[in-house]
Formats: sequence, C-alpha cells, structure tokens
Amino acid sequence: MVIKSLEGISLNDIVDCLVSSFEGYFVPLPSEVSFWEQRFKAARVDLSLSFGVFEQGTLVAFIVHGIDTNDGLKTAFNSGTGVLQKYRGQAIVDKMYAFALPKLKKHGIQKCKLEVIDKNIRAIRVYERIGFSITRRMKCYKGEPKSVGNQQLEVREVKLSEIVNKPQFPYSWDNCHEAIQLSGKSYKCYLVNELEEDNYVGSFVINPSNGYIAQLEAKSKNLEALLTAVTEIAASIKINNIDDRRIELIACLDKIGMENTIDQFEMEMML
Repeated sequence: MVIKSLEGISLNDIVDCLVSSFEGYFVPLPSEVSFWEQRFKAARVDLSLSFGVFEQGTLVAFIVHGIDTNDGLKTAFNSGTGVLQKYRGQAIVDKMYAFALPKLKKHGIQKCKLEVIDKNIRAIRVYERIGFSITRRMKCYKGEPKSVGNQQLEVREVKLSEIVNKPQFPYSWDNCHEAIQLSGKSYKCYLVNELEEDNYVGSFVINPSNGYIAQLEAKSKNLEALLTAVTEIAASIKINNIDDRRIELIACLDKIGMENTIDQFEMEMML
C-alpha cells in the first residue's frame, strides 16, 4: 500500500471510494459526483493537502481536507474520511494522519478540525488516539414545522453582506459565510420584519430547493416568528450542526415538532 496526496486523482475515483466506504453508515450519502463537486468546493477542499491510500493503483482509503482560516488559525478541516471495508482494522486512518501531519505543518497549518457522529464511538476513539479532543456537541434537525405564531411578516431577500448579525456561537465549517459564498446561487438570504410595527425579527440563509438552513439568527423571543417566516420559503426544512448551547433555538425546534435526527461532536487538534 502507498499513501500519497490526492492531487491529480479524479473526483470520480474519490467519490467511488467515498460511497463504498460509507455503505451502511448512520445516514445515507449521495452518490452523484456533481453533488460532491459542489460540496467540496464549498468546503474549500484542497486535494494537494488531502491524502489517500492506494493498493495497486486503486484508492482504498482517504482523508479530504478543506483549508481555510478558522478562529484566526490556518486550519485543515477533515471534510471526509473513508476506508473500504476490506482494509479496516489496520489502523489506516492513523497511518494517513502520520503521513499527512508533517506535510500540513510544512504548509503552515496550525490546527486540524473534524466532525463525527456522536454514536460513532469507534471513529471517536481513533481520532482521540491521533490527538483530537472534543470541543463541542452539535444537533441536527429535520421536518415540517407546525404553524407557530400569527404575526404578519415581511420576508425580504437580501445579499449575504446585509445579514450583519454576529452569531452567538460560531457556525460550523459548512455553514459559515465562506461556505455560503462559495455555494454560488444555491443559497438565498432573507431578512424578516413585522409588517405592522416594522420591528426586526431575524434573518436566515436557506437553500430553497431542499429546505436546508445554513444560518438562522433571532432573539429568543422572535424564534417562533422567524421559523414561521422560513415556512414561506420551504415547507420541509433541515438544519445541521446547531451548537447545543443554543438552548432557546433547540427548545423552539422541539416545540414545533422538528425531529432531532443525529448529534455530532466537533473535534480539534492543534499542530
């Protein structure tokens, strides 16, 4: 087996390995190459700093890294790790990181970061063994919100730059402003006001085609009104990676009948 950079490896080969690696996973993953092309673009993936294991020229394991500044530090975010079933039990993830870390350091990377489903105990133990520590828990929801509130609302589409709310807690790697900007026209941004009083209610960023909400901000008293506004754009919605310290938002999502599908841990390792 040979470990090397994924630079020059076709996206088709990477996606084939990815989909096969995640068969029977906690959540099903899309198999369309076009999905992963857009997904990796938004995640700021750099294949020259992503790595794979090859057996007789065939990709059998990989780590795909997005590279960007996070909390003021140049960061490599693990946008996906996979190992084909046949090659598990050989500490291959450890070996890939042992190969990758010196190269990441050489390119000025100061921190590694990843997300892992909280029930994936085996993967968590592997990452802890490598040197990662859990930094926060995040919750994921989906469903069709029950009707809440009866305010008359104005829902106005705006540019991302017009949403100036500073989030209470940082958004996850895939939900931050940089990811939204790189997603092209997939996302639309909205400001919400009460019509009668012209009071500011909140803002949200959503992909109208699938109801995925990347960002949602409002004072706790306005959350139900804001979620009412969201249903004007998409009847069925999904929100991933809500920091579990957003207690009021989580309580509101539970109240309106949303399903908590999975929880994830965010993990970090300083280099």
